Amino acid sequence: MTRSVVAALVASIAVLSSGAQARESAYRAELGARSRASGLGVKTVELLQRLPGRGNAEVASLVTSRLRASASVLRLAEGGEQRSVDGSRLQVTSTSGWSIRVREDGTRVEFDNRGYLEQAAASRVAVSDRISHEELERIGRSFISETLAGLVTTKAGEELVPLKSEYEVHGGGEGAGPKQYESVAANTIVFGRTVNGIAVVGAGSKIAVTFANDRTPVAFSYDWPEYAALGERQDVHDMPVINERVSALASMRFGASEVEVKRVECGYFDRGAKRKRDVAAPIQAACVVHYVGRRQVEGVAADHGAPESGALVTAISDAIPVGVRVLEDAAWPHAQALRKYGDVCAVSEISEALLPDQSPR
Repeated sequence: MTRSVVAALVASIAVLSSGAQARESAYRAELGARSRASGLGVKTVELLQRLPGRGNAEVASLVTSRLRASASVLRLAEGGEQRSVDGSRLQVTSTSGWSIRVREDGTRVEFDNRGYLEQAAASRVAVSDRISHEELERIGRSFISETLAGLVTTKAGEELVPLKSEYEVHGGGEGAGPKQYESVAANTIVFGRTVNGIAVVGAGSKIAVTFANDRTPVAFSYDWPEYAALGERQDVHDMPVINERVSALASMRFGASEVEVKRVECGYFDRGAKRKRDVAAPIQAACVVHYVGRRQVEGVAADHGAPESGALVTAISDAIPVGVRVLEDAAWPHAQALRKYGDVCAVSEISEALLPDQSPR
Protein backbone atom coordinates (compact mmCIF):
# COMPACT_ATOMS: atom_id res chain seq x y z
CA MET A 1 0.00 0.00 0.00
CA THR A 2 1.38 3.41 -0.95
CA ARG A 3 2.01 6.40 1.29
CA SER A 4 -0.72 8.30 -0.55
CA VAL A 5 -3.17 5.89 1.05
CA VAL A 6 -1.60 6.55 4.46
CA ALA A 7 -1.88 10.30 3.94
CA ALA A 8 -5.55 9.88 3.15
CA LEU A 9 -5.98 7.69 6.21
CA VAL A 10 -4.46 10.10 8.71
CA ALA A 11 -6.42 12.92 7.10
CA SER A 12 -9.52 11.02 8.26
CA ILE A 13 -10.46 9.59 4.88
CA ALA A 14 -10.53 5.84 5.36
CA VAL A 15 -10.64 3.16 2.66
CA LEU A 16 -14.15 1.89 3.20
CA SER A 17 -15.98 -0.92 1.48
CA SER A 18 -19.31 0.51 2.61
CA GLY A 19 -20.78 3.20 4.80
CA ALA A 20 -21.43 0.54 7.44
CA GLN A 21 -17.71 0.58 8.27
CA ALA A 22 -17.83 4.12 9.70
CA ARG A 23 -19.67 5.28 12.78
CA GLU A 24 -20.73 8.77 13.76
CA SER A 25 -20.48 9.63 17.45
CA ALA A 26 -23.54 10.47 19.51
CA TYR A 27 -22.09 13.96 20.01
CA ARG A 28 -21.80 14.60 16.27
CA ALA A 29 -25.29 13.29 15.59
CA GLU A 30 -26.66 15.65 18.24
CA LEU A 31 -24.61 18.54 16.81
CA GLY A 32 -26.04 17.91 13.34
CA ALA A 33 -29.62 17.72 14.57
CA ARG A 34 -29.25 20.85 16.69
CA SER A 35 -27.55 22.77 13.88
CA ARG A 36 -30.35 21.97 11.41
CA ALA A 37 -32.98 23.03 13.94
CA SER A 38 -31.45 26.11 15.56
CA GLY A 39 -28.02 26.92 14.10
CA LEU A 40 -25.56 27.68 16.89
CA GLY A 41 -28.35 27.68 19.45
CA VAL A 42 -27.11 30.97 20.94
CA LYS A 43 -27.67 34.63 20.13
CA THR A 44 -24.06 35.78 20.46
CA VAL A 45 -20.53 34.36 20.58
CA GLU A 46 -17.18 35.68 21.71
CA LEU A 47 -14.77 36.12 18.80
CA LEU A 48 -11.54 34.11 18.96
CA GLN A 49 -8.05 34.45 17.52
CA ARG A 50 -5.96 31.51 16.32
CA LEU A 51 -2.50 31.93 17.87
CA PRO A 52 0.69 30.97 15.99
CA GLY A 53 2.47 27.75 16.91
CA ARG A 54 6.06 27.08 17.93
CA GLY A 55 7.37 26.71 14.38
CA ASN A 56 7.73 23.54 12.33
CA ALA A 57 11.39 22.86 13.22
CA GLU A 58 10.83 22.94 16.99
CA VAL A 59 7.63 20.92 16.76
CA ALA A 60 9.23 18.29 14.48
CA SER A 61 12.04 17.73 17.01
CA LEU A 62 9.60 17.64 19.92
CA VAL A 63 7.28 15.14 18.21
CA THR A 64 10.20 12.87 17.27
CA SER A 65 11.61 12.78 20.80
CA ARG A 66 8.14 12.37 22.31
CA LEU A 67 7.34 9.35 20.14
CA ARG A 68 10.66 7.71 20.97
CA ALA A 69 9.93 8.09 24.68
CA SER A 70 6.32 6.94 24.36
CA ALA A 71 5.13 3.85 26.18
CA SER A 72 2.67 3.11 23.38
CA VAL A 73 4.85 0.50 21.60
CA LEU A 74 5.67 2.73 18.65
CA ARG A 75 9.34 1.77 18.85
CA LEU A 76 10.72 4.32 16.41
CA ALA A 77 14.09 3.08 15.25
CA GLU A 78 17.10 5.38 15.52
CA GLY A 79 19.19 6.40 12.52
CA GLY A 80 18.60 6.84 8.83
CA GLU A 81 16.64 10.05 9.33
CA GLN A 82 16.48 12.80 6.77
CA ARG A 83 14.89 16.26 6.97
CA SER A 84 13.50 18.10 3.98
CA VAL A 85 11.62 21.36 3.55
CA ASP A 86 8.99 21.93 0.88
CA GLY A 87 7.55 25.42 1.15
CA SER A 88 6.09 25.65 4.62
CA ARG A 89 6.21 21.88 5.25
CA LEU A 90 9.06 20.20 7.11
CA GLN A 91 9.30 16.43 6.76
CA VAL A 92 11.34 13.92 8.74
CA THR A 93 11.63 10.49 7.14
CA SER A 94 13.40 7.36 8.34
CA THR A 95 14.73 4.32 6.52
CA SER A 96 12.84 2.23 9.08
CA GLY A 97 9.55 3.34 7.54
CA TRP A 98 8.11 6.12 9.68
CA SER A 99 7.50 9.72 8.65
CA ILE A 100 6.59 13.00 10.38
CA ARG A 101 5.26 16.04 8.51
CA VAL A 102 4.90 19.40 10.23
CA ARG A 103 3.16 22.15 8.30
CA GLU A 104 2.91 25.91 8.54
CA ASP A 105 3.68 27.24 12.03
CA GLY A 106 3.75 23.88 13.78
CA THR A 107 0.06 23.64 14.64
CA ARG A 108 -0.55 20.97 11.97
CA VAL A 109 1.28 17.63 12.27
CA GLU A 110 1.00 14.25 10.53
CA PHE A 111 2.75 11.01 11.50
CA ASP A 112 2.64 7.48 10.14
CA ASN A 113 4.49 4.26 10.87
CA ARG A 114 2.98 2.24 8.07
CA GLY A 115 5.60 -0.45 8.20
CA TYR A 116 4.18 -1.72 11.48
CA LEU A 117 0.91 -2.70 9.80
CA GLU A 118 2.83 -5.04 7.54
CA GLN A 119 4.19 -7.05 10.46
CA ALA A 120 2.57 -10.27 11.62
CA ALA A 121 1.67 -8.71 14.99
CA ALA A 122 -0.65 -6.30 13.25
CA SER A 123 -2.43 -8.72 10.90
CA ARG A 124 -5.90 -8.01 9.56
CA VAL A 125 -9.04 -9.19 11.32
CA ALA A 126 -12.63 -9.87 10.32
CA VAL A 127 -14.94 -6.87 10.21
CA SER A 128 -16.90 -8.30 13.12
CA ASP A 129 -13.71 -8.27 15.24
CA ARG A 130 -12.71 -4.66 14.57
CA ILE A 131 -12.06 -2.31 17.47
CA SER A 132 -15.34 -0.83 18.63
CA HIS A 133 -16.08 2.88 18.46
CA GLU A 134 -16.21 3.04 22.26
CA GLU A 135 -12.81 1.41 22.70
CA LEU A 136 -11.30 3.57 19.96
CA GLU A 137 -12.47 6.66 21.81
CA ARG A 138 -10.95 5.37 25.06
CA ILE A 139 -7.53 4.43 23.68
CA GLY A 140 -7.51 7.52 21.48
CA ARG A 141 -8.01 9.79 24.48
CA SER A 142 -5.29 7.92 26.33
CA PHE A 143 -2.82 8.35 23.45
CA ILE A 144 -3.56 12.07 23.21
CA SER A 145 -3.27 12.72 26.94
CA GLU A 146 -0.03 10.75 27.28
CA THR A 147 1.95 10.90 24.03
CA LEU A 148 0.65 14.23 22.72
CA ALA A 149 0.60 16.01 26.10
CA GLY A 150 1.73 19.61 25.65
CA LEU A 151 1.21 19.40 21.88
CA VAL A 152 -2.56 18.93 21.96
CA THR A 153 -4.00 20.80 24.94
CA THR A 154 -7.38 22.09 26.08
CA LYS A 155 -7.84 25.19 28.23
CA ALA A 156 -10.61 26.07 30.64
CA GLY A 157 -13.91 26.09 28.76
CA GLU A 158 -12.60 23.76 26.02
CA GLU A 159 -13.43 20.09 25.56
CA LEU A 160 -12.14 17.26 23.38
CA VAL A 161 -15.15 15.60 21.72
CA PRO A 162 -15.40 12.42 19.59
CA LEU A 163 -16.69 12.87 16.03
CA LYS A 164 -16.47 9.50 14.28
CA SER A 165 -14.64 6.21 13.88
CA GLU A 166 -13.46 4.89 10.50
CA TYR A 167 -11.99 1.60 9.36
CA GLU A 168 -9.60 0.65 6.57
CA VAL A 169 -11.39 -2.34 5.07
CA HIS A 170 -10.04 -4.60 2.33
CA GLY A 171 -12.18 -7.03 0.40
CA GLY A 172 -11.94 -9.30 -2.58
CA GLY A 173 -13.10 -12.38 -4.38
CA GLU A 174 -13.06 -14.01 -7.76
CA GLY A 175 -14.72 -12.55 -10.81
CA ALA A 176 -17.06 -9.57 -10.92
CA GLY A 177 -19.47 -10.85 -8.29
CA PRO A 178 -19.93 -9.67 -4.70
CA LYS A 179 -16.97 -9.62 -2.30
CA GLN A 180 -16.27 -13.02 -0.77
CA TYR A 181 -14.28 -11.66 2.15
CA GLU A 182 -13.56 -8.41 3.98
CA SER A 183 -10.93 -7.65 6.58
CA VAL A 184 -9.94 -4.66 8.68
CA ALA A 185 -6.34 -3.39 8.51
CA ALA A 186 -6.56 -0.22 10.60
CA ASN A 187 -8.94 1.63 12.92
CA THR A 188 -9.22 5.43 13.19
CA ILE A 189 -10.89 7.68 15.75
CA VAL A 190 -11.45 11.38 14.97
CA PHE A 191 -11.89 14.07 17.64
CA GLY A 192 -12.89 17.72 17.53
CA ARG A 193 -13.12 20.55 20.04
CA THR A 194 -15.73 22.74 21.66
CA VAL A 195 -15.08 26.21 23.10
CA ASN A 196 -17.53 27.27 25.80
CA GLY A 197 -19.90 24.60 24.52
CA ILE A 198 -19.71 25.73 20.88
CA ALA A 199 -18.26 23.31 18.32
CA VAL A 200 -15.28 24.25 16.16
CA VAL A 201 -16.21 23.37 12.57
CA GLY A 202 -13.91 23.23 9.56
CA ALA A 203 -10.44 21.66 9.30
CA GLY A 204 -9.10 23.30 12.44
CA SER A 205 -9.28 21.64 15.87
CA LYS A 206 -9.28 18.08 14.52
CA ILE A 207 -7.27 15.05 15.69
CA ALA A 208 -7.24 11.61 14.03
CA VAL A 209 -5.46 8.64 15.61
CA THR A 210 -5.09 5.34 13.76
CA PHE A 211 -4.49 2.03 15.54
CA ALA A 212 -3.42 -1.35 14.25
CA ASN A 213 -5.62 -4.26 15.30
CA ASP A 214 -3.28 -5.01 18.23
CA ARG A 215 -4.03 -1.48 19.55
CA THR A 216 -0.65 -0.06 18.55
CA PRO A 217 -0.92 3.57 17.34
CA VAL A 218 0.47 3.66 13.80
CA ALA A 219 -0.61 7.08 12.54
CA PHE A 220 -2.01 10.35 13.75
CA SER A 221 -2.71 13.82 12.44
CA TYR A 222 -3.80 16.98 14.15
CA ASP A 223 -4.55 20.60 13.41
CA TRP A 224 -4.75 22.02 16.91
CA PRO A 225 -3.95 25.68 17.60
CA GLU A 226 -4.30 27.63 20.81
CA TYR A 227 -7.21 30.10 20.79
CA ALA A 228 -7.40 33.45 22.56
CA ALA A 229 -10.53 35.50 23.22
CA LEU A 230 -10.56 38.85 21.41
CA GLY A 231 -12.77 40.55 23.96
CA GLU A 232 -15.42 41.25 21.33
CA ARG A 233 -18.74 39.53 20.73
CA GLN A 234 -20.60 38.71 17.50
CA ASP A 235 -24.39 38.51 17.26
CA VAL A 236 -25.60 35.39 15.43
CA HIS A 237 -28.58 35.00 13.07
CA ASP A 238 -31.38 32.47 13.57
CA MET A 239 -32.30 29.72 11.12
CA PRO A 240 -34.55 31.60 8.66
CA VAL A 241 -31.74 34.03 7.83
CA ILE A 242 -29.11 31.27 7.92
CA ASN A 243 -31.10 29.26 5.37
CA GLU A 244 -31.41 32.30 3.14
CA ARG A 245 -27.65 32.77 3.28
CA VAL A 246 -27.04 29.11 2.52
CA SER A 247 -29.27 29.37 -0.55
CA ALA A 248 -27.78 32.66 -1.74
CA LEU A 249 -24.13 31.65 -1.21
CA ALA A 250 -24.28 28.01 -2.31
CA SER A 251 -21.33 27.25 -4.58
CA MET A 252 -23.18 24.49 -6.43
CA ARG A 253 -23.97 26.01 -9.81
CA PHE A 254 -24.24 23.19 -12.32
CA GLY A 255 -28.00 23.05 -12.76
CA ALA A 256 -28.72 20.27 -10.30
CA SER A 257 -32.21 18.82 -10.58
CA GLU A 258 -32.01 17.23 -7.13
CA VAL A 259 -30.05 18.34 -4.06
CA GLU A 260 -29.76 16.54 -0.72
CA VAL A 261 -28.32 18.24 2.35
CA LYS A 262 -26.17 15.58 4.00
CA ARG A 263 -24.93 17.47 7.04
CA VAL A 264 -25.17 20.87 8.72
CA GLU A 265 -22.74 21.75 11.51
CA CYS A 266 -22.72 25.19 13.14
CA GLY A 267 -20.11 26.71 15.42
CA TYR A 268 -16.80 28.55 15.26
CA PHE A 269 -15.29 28.20 11.77
CA ASP A 270 -11.55 27.46 11.61
CA ARG A 271 -10.36 26.55 8.11
CA GLY A 272 -7.14 25.10 9.52
CA ALA A 273 -3.43 25.74 9.02
CA LYS A 274 -3.43 26.27 5.27
CA ARG A 275 -1.26 28.54 3.19
CA LYS A 276 -4.21 30.61 2.03
CA ARG A 277 -5.49 31.20 5.56
CA ASP A 278 -5.86 34.85 6.57
CA VAL A 279 -3.74 34.86 9.74
CA ALA A 280 -5.19 38.21 10.83
CA ALA A 281 -8.80 37.06 10.56
CA PRO A 282 -10.77 36.19 13.71
CA ILE A 283 -12.47 32.86 14.34
CA GLN A 284 -16.15 33.68 13.88
CA ALA A 285 -19.52 31.97 13.65
CA ALA A 286 -20.52 29.84 10.64
CA CYS A 287 -22.49 26.83 9.52
CA VAL A 288 -20.70 24.27 7.35
CA VAL A 289 -23.20 22.68 4.94
CA HIS A 290 -22.39 19.46 3.08
CA TYR A 291 -24.71 18.59 0.21
CA VAL A 292 -24.86 16.46 -2.91
CA GLY A 293 -26.42 17.55 -6.20
CA ARG A 294 -27.54 15.29 -9.04
CA ARG A 295 -28.30 16.17 -12.64
CA GLN A 296 -29.49 13.69 -15.23
CA VAL A 297 -27.27 13.59 -18.30
CA GLU A 298 -27.55 11.74 -21.58
CA GLY A 299 -24.76 10.35 -23.69
CA VAL A 300 -23.94 7.78 -26.35
CA ALA A 301 -22.54 4.38 -25.48
CA ALA A 302 -19.13 3.88 -27.07
CA ASP A 303 -19.57 0.26 -28.14
CA HIS A 304 -22.93 0.04 -29.89
CA GLY A 305 -24.07 3.62 -30.28
CA ALA A 306 -27.28 3.32 -28.28
CA PRO A 307 -28.17 6.37 -26.19
CA GLU A 308 -27.78 6.05 -22.44
CA SER A 309 -28.46 8.30 -19.50
CA GLY A 310 -27.10 8.66 -16.01
CA ALA A 311 -26.68 11.07 -13.12
CA LEU A 312 -23.87 13.57 -12.78
CA VAL A 313 -23.19 13.80 -9.05
CA THR A 314 -21.35 16.68 -7.37
CA ALA A 315 -20.57 16.93 -3.64
CA ILE A 316 -20.07 20.40 -2.18
CA SER A 317 -19.14 21.75 1.24
CA ASP A 318 -19.80 25.43 1.97
CA ALA A 319 -18.84 27.38 5.09
CA ILE A 320 -21.54 30.04 5.47
CA PRO A 321 -20.90 32.96 7.85
CA VAL A 322 -23.85 33.40 10.22
CA GLY A 323 -22.84 36.48 12.19
CA VAL A 324 -25.06 39.55 11.93
CA ARG A 325 -21.86 41.49 11.25
CA VAL A 326 -19.35 39.46 9.27
CA LEU A 327 -15.73 40.37 9.92
CA GLU A 328 -12.95 40.60 7.34
CA ASP A 329 -11.38 37.32 6.20
CA ALA A 330 -9.46 37.62 2.94
CA ALA A 331 -9.29 33.82 2.47
CA TRP A 332 -13.04 33.19 2.94
CA PRO A 333 -14.97 33.96 -0.28
CA HIS A 334 -18.39 33.59 1.36
CA ALA A 335 -17.44 36.17 3.99
CA GLN A 336 -16.06 38.47 1.29
CA ALA A 337 -19.32 38.22 -0.67
CA LEU A 338 -21.41 39.14 2.36
CA ARG A 339 -19.19 42.07 3.24
CA LYS A 340 -19.31 43.40 -0.31
CA TYR A 341 -22.94 42.78 -1.27
CA GLY A 342 -24.73 42.22 2.03
CA ASP A 343 -27.56 39.72 2.40
CA VAL A 344 -29.26 38.94 -0.89
CA CYS A 345 -32.23 36.62 -0.57
CA ALA A 346 -31.82 34.19 -3.46
CA VAL A 347 -33.22 30.87 -4.57
CA SER A 348 -30.70 28.27 -5.64
CA GLU A 349 -30.54 24.56 -6.36
CA ILE A 350 -30.47 23.76 -2.66
CA SER A 351 -33.54 25.83 -1.72
CA GLU A 352 -35.88 22.84 -1.76
CA ALA A 353 -33.46 20.84 0.38
CA LEU A 354 -33.84 23.28 3.29
CA LEU A 355 -36.45 22.80 5.97
CA PRO A 356 -39.88 23.43 4.38
CA ASP A 357 -41.04 25.86 7.04
CA GLN A 358 -37.80 27.87 6.86
CA SER A 359 -36.95 27.82 3.17
CA PRO A 360 -36.20 31.14 1.43
CA ARG A 361 -39.11 32.98 -0.15
